[in-house]
Amino acid sequence: MKRLMLSVSCACMAALSVQAVELFSEDFSTWSDGDINGISGWIASTNGWTNAVVNGELMLEPAGDRIMNSTAGAELNVGESVRLTMDYRVSVAPERRHSGCFGFGIQTNDSAVAGSSDELINAYMFIFGQEASSRADGQVHFFPDNQQWNGPGTYVMSGADCGMNPYGYYTNAAPYDDVAYIDADSDVLRSVYTVTKSHITNQFNITVSTSNLSSGVYYSGSDYAIERPAAWAAPALYATLYGAGGDHAGNTNYIQKVTLEKLPVSIDAPTGVGALGLDGQVDLTWNIMPGATEYDIFRTETAGDYSGVTPITVSSESYSDTSVVNGTTYYYSIVAKYADGDSAMSVEVSATPKTIYSDTLVYSTDFSGMNGDLAGDAEWSAVSGSSNNAFNVITDAGTNWADTVSVSNFFDETVGNAVYLDRLIRNDVDDAVEGSFDVVVSVTASGTDDSDHNNQGVLSFGITSSSTEALDADKAMMAMFYLGVRAENNIYVTFGQEGNDIDSNRLAFLGWSEAGWNPKPVEAVSKSWLGNPAAPRDLVTDLLRVRWKIRKTREPGVYQAWASLSNTVSGVVNTTSTLIEFETDTMQEMYDAVAGVFAMGRHPNAKKAEYNSELFAAVENVSISHSSGNLPEVIAPTVTSVLSGDRSVIIEWEPVLDALGGYTLTVETPDNEVYVVADGISETTFTDAPRWNGETNTYTLTANFDSDLAPNTASTNFAAAPIGLETVFAMDGSYGAYVVDFVASNSVITNAGNTVRYVDYLSTPLFVKDENGYTGPTLYALLQQDIHENTANFYAEASTDGGGKIGLSTSAWNAFGNGLFFMPVSDMGYGASTLDAVNNAPLSTYVYFGSWTWGAGNGSVRAAVRNGSTWYVSGTKYAANYISGGEPKPVFVPDVAAETWYELDISDPSVHLAPGASTDGSGFTDVNAMGWYFDNAANAYVYEMEVKISGALGSYDYWALNSGLVSSNSAAGLDPDGDLVVNSIEYAFGGDPLDPENVGNLPVMDASVYSEPGTGDDAFVYVYRKRRDPISGITYNLKSTENLMTGWSSASFTAEESVLDYEWMVVTNYLPLTSDQLFIQLDVE
Repeated sequence: MKRLMLSVSCACMAALSVQAVELFSEDFSTWSDGDINGISGWIASTNGWTNAVVNGELMLEPAGDRIMNSTAGAELNVGESVRLTMDYRVSVAPERRHSGCFGFGIQTNDSAVAGSSDELINAYMFIFGQEASSRADGQVHFFPDNQQWNGPGTYVMSGADCGMNPYGYYTNAAPYDDVAYIDADSDVLRSVYTVTKSHITNQFNITVSTSNLSSGVYYSGSDYAIERPAAWAAPALYATLYGAGGDHAGNTNYIQKVTLEKLPVSIDAPTGVGALGLDGQVDLTWNIMPGATEYDIFRTETAGDYSGVTPITVSSESYSDTSVVNGTTYYYSIVAKYADGDSAMSVEVSATPKTIYSDTLVYSTDFSGMNGDLAGDAEWSAVSGSSNNAFNVITDAGTNWADTVSVSNFFDETVGNAVYLDRLIRNDVDDAVEGSFDVVVSVTASGTDDSDHNNQGVLSFGITSSSTEALDADKAMMAMFYLGVRAENNIYVTFGQEGNDIDSNRLAFLGWSEAGWNPKPVEAVSKSWLGNPAAPRDLVTDLLRVRWKIRKTREPGVYQAWASLSNTVSGVVNTTSTLIEFETDTMQEMYDAVAGVFAMGRHPNAKKAEYNSELFAAVENVSISHSSGNLPEVIAPTVTSVLSGDRSVIIEWEPVLDALGGYTLTVETPDNEVYVVADGISETTFTDAPRWNGETNTYTLTANFDSDLAPNTASTNFAAAPIGLETVFAMDGSYGAYVVDFVASNSVITNAGNTVRYVDYLSTPLFVKDENGYTGPTLYALLQQDIHENTANFYAEASTDGGGKIGLSTSAWNAFGNGLFFMPVSDMGYGASTLDAVNNAPLSTYVYFGSWTWGAGNGSVRAAVRNGSTWYVSGTKYAANYISGGEPKPVFVPDVAAETWYELDISDPSVHLAPGASTDGSGFTDVNAMGWYFDNAANAYVYEMEVKISGALGSYDYWALNSGLVSSNSAAGLDPDGDLVVNSIEYAFGGDPLDPENVGNLPVMDASVYSEPGTGDDAFVYVYRKRRDPISGITYNLKSTENLMTGWSSASFTAEESVLDYEWMVVTNYLPLTSDQLFIQLDVE
C-alpha cells in the first residue's frame, strides 16, 4: 500500500454503493440441538470434538476446535471482498488469567479445516484478566490478523463494553474482586470481518469491527498488506470459526448467527492522497485502489477550481510533477478509473515546492513569542492523521513550554496528537539529522493514591515522510524514537519499535531516582524497586534532556539511531541499565523519500482506559540540524560464538553495519598455509569444514566496505581447533502440544511457610515419551512458584510455538518460578548410564533457552548435571529478567570438567531452590543425569538441547557419511555407482561414490621425457594425489618390479611432494629410463 507523504487531508470521499451477494447465512435459533458436523456443509476438525447447537446457539468446542462451512466459497478477483458477520456471546471462566476466546475468518479449502497459516486469514478474540489491579473487569483484545500478536488495527474493549464482569471486579484496591459481582456472560456482540484481495500479489487488506447489540458500543480496526500467498492464489475462500484450546481452554463461545457475503469492487475515490513539495517538483502518492486500472491527476493553482483542467493519466499510484515553480502552491485531486466507471474526485491536497535544508541548522526555538496551539504558529502544523492540539505553548515562571497537560481534553488514545515542522530536510545516504530537546515528564495520581500507570509511551519524535500518518515507531514511512515510562517509573528511549525496553533495544535510560521523581511511594513499601517509600509522592520529573541522531545508512531501507537521556539538574546521564550503542531499523518508505520533516507528538499510550493515571510531557528548547558525509564506521566484526565440532568450526558474529561487500573468512594452518575459506559471505554465520581435528588454526574474519572508504576493510583474528565429538543426546523441542496444569490437576503442594508452592516429579516423569500427544524424551522435574498476591497460572507444557519448546510458565506479575528439568543419561539412547567428563573429556552441553520474568525479577538460566547423587548448576548462565526479553539465547558449557559449578540442594522440595557452594568439574566422573535449571523466571522454555562427548567417526566413515552413502553401500570394497572404482579408491582420489562420471583424480603416467631432479637423467613421471589428513586411515604405497615373475617391492624413485590445497597433496615420481622394462602399481590400503 502506498503511504501518504507530507499532505494535509482531512475529508473523505463517498464510494458508489455496492450490492453484497449473500453466499450463506446460518441462523442457529432454527436448529435442533446436536452436533453440526456433517450438516448443511459444516465440517469439524478431525480430532473428534463436538461443536453442538444448544438451545438455538452453536457452542464451539471449549477444548479448542476449528470448523468451517463448505456450502459456498467466495471467488475473489482483485478488489473484491468477502465479509463474515457473526452474532455471538461469550462466557468467560472466572479464574483470573490471560486466555484466548475464539477466532473467525476465512480459509482456502472446503474439505478440511486443518491448514497451514498461509491458507488462513483470521481475526482473534483474546481476554486479558490476570492482574486485578490493572486488568480490572477484563480486557477483550481483537486482533485483525491472528498471526500478528497485538498487531496493527488491534482494538481493546473493556468487560463493561462487552456487558460482562467475569472476575467479579468491584473496587480498585485489593482484593479487587468479589464472587457476588461475577457476570461471566457477555451481551450479544456482532463482529464483522472484511477481507479484500489486494492489487499486490499475495496480499490482502482486512477490517474487523465489534459492536454490542444492546448498548451500541462500537470498535473497529484495520490492517493492510497481509501476506497470504496460498489464500491469494486460491480459487475460493470459505468461512471458518475456531475455539481456543490448550492452556486457553475453558471459555465458551455461543454463536447465534453467521453470514458470509461477497462484495464487488467498490468504486472508491483514491484515499491516502499525499503531496510533497520538493525543490522544483511535487511528489504525489496515494493508496492502491483495488479494481482501479488508471488514475487521472488534476492540478490547479486555485483551491477547488478544476474547471478546464486537462488531467494527466497514469497507471501507478505515484507521480512526480516537475512543471512547478518554487514558492507557488499547487492543488491536486485524483480520480480512480474502474472498468465500471470513474470515481468521484479525491480529497484535495496541496503542496508548495520549496528549498530542502542541507548541512545547516534546520531549526532552533525556546518557543519565545509563541502562544496557544503550536500547530499554526512558527511553521508547525498538525499531523492530520492524529488528533489536533498536540501541544499548547504556555509561559511558566518565565519559561515557554510546548505543553500537553493543558490540552489533555483533545487527547486521542488511538492515534495520539502530533505536529510536524514544515521544513524539508534532505534525506540522502550518509545524511544525519540530529537534535535535542528538554522535557519534563509528569503523571497524575490515581485518586489520592500513587500513580497507577503501567508500561506506557509519552512521546514519539523523529523524522517522517508523511504529514498525514499518525506517529508510530513501527511505520515504514518514518524513523521515530519512542520515549516511554515503565511501571517501575524508569524512563527510556528506543528507536524503530514501541513497547517495553529490553537489553537489545534500549538506547537511553534513567531510573526513577535519577529522573528525579517518586510517583509510587505507597506501593514501594512492599516493592522497593518502584521508589522511595520514605519520601513524599513526586509526580513530576526534573528537567530532562534528550539528545538524538538519525543517520541514513548505505544499507537499503536502514536507518541508524543514537540517543541519550540526562538530568539537567543533577547532571546524571544514561544510568542504571544496559544500553546499546546504537539501534538500526528498516523504514523503506522513509528511506525512499527525497526529504523528510521533523515531527513529535504525545503517544497514544500516554493515557489508557484501564488506568486512572495519565502521562504528560512539557517540551522546551528544541533544536534540529542536518549534516551530510556521515561515513560508515569501518569496524571489525565481533565474533560472538566459536563452536568446535567434529572436523568443523562453526563461527557466528554480529552483523557490521554498512559492510555491503559482505565478509571474507581466511584460515592459516599450523604449517603457515593461508586459504580463503569463503568470500562475499552475506550471512553472519559460517561452518568451516572439513578441518582436521586437534589442529589449532588461526582465522581472520574481514568485513568489506565500499571502495570510497579508506580503509575499506576491517578484520578480527581468533583461533579454533575442531574437536572430535559424538552426540550423546539431542532434542529440538518440537514434540507436539501437551500441557500439564498443576493447579487444575490439584498436584500443587504448598510449603509450611506459605511462601512456595511446588510439584515434585523427581522420581515420577513429568513428560513421558509417546503419551498424551507428547513425542519427546522422558523428562523429570522439580518445579516451584513463589506465592504472591498475583499468583495464578502454574503449568508445564510442550508447545509447537516458535518451532517447538518445552518448559514452565507461571504467567503472573512477580510470581516467579524456579525449577529443574532433566533426563537420566540412561534415557538418552546413547547406550550408557553414566558419562565420564574427566577421562572422556570434553563432555559438553548446549541449551538454547527463551526465558523472562515479570516485574523486578532478576533470575538466571543455567545448565544442570547430576554427578553421583549431587546436582550442580553451571556458572555459565544468562539473565532471565524482564528487560532482557524472551529472545532465545544459548547456554553453552564446552567442557564440563573445566566449568565452575554450584551445588543445588534438592533434598527438600519445599525450600526455595538456589545455587550453593562452588566447585570445579574435575571430579565429575559419574555424570548420570543432565538438563537445565532456572530461577526467578515467569516463563522458561528450552528450544534445543544437545549433549556431546569425546569421540569421532573415522576419516573414511566421515567421508562416506558426507558423500551420501548409507550402511548398505558404504563398505570400502563396494561400487554403488557402477563405475568400476570401489569406494576406497573414490575416497583416496577424491571421487564421488554415487556419480559414475566422477571418479576423482586417478594416477597419471606421463611418457614425456623429463629430467630427474638431482641427477639430470631422463625419466618418465607418474603423478598421483593423496590425502593430507593426518588420520586419513589410508596409505599410498608405490611399488615396482622389472619382472612380474619375481614379485613387487616398494619403489625408491625420486619423488617430489607439493601442496595442492588444504586437503590434497600431489606426488610426482620420476621413473628412470635405465631398464628395458619397468612395472609399477600404486597400492591404496
